[in-house]
Amino acid sequence: MEIAIEEIERTSQEAVKEAMKEAGGELSYWKERADLYEVQNEHLKYEFEQYKKEKRFETMKGALWGSGITAVVLGVVSMFCMCGR
Repeated sequence: MEIAIEEIERTSQEAVKEAMKEAGGELSYWKERADLYEVQNEHLKYEFEQYKKEKRFETMKGALWGSGITAVVLGVVSMFCMCGR
């Protein structure tokens, strides 16, 4: 009887060890996935910041071109208005 109890305990301990290994492997898998998503998130944040900087630059460039063209047009118009006097 005592041998049977020892065998049951040994078998149950082995089963617990095996279950812990399996759970540890699954935990490791999910940790790796979380780390991968974190790296991807950082990369996307960087790309978004670059995109915002690029758009700001393009907006400023467009504003400068727009104001420059407006100044030239107004200058030409005012020259024609002065010539008529």
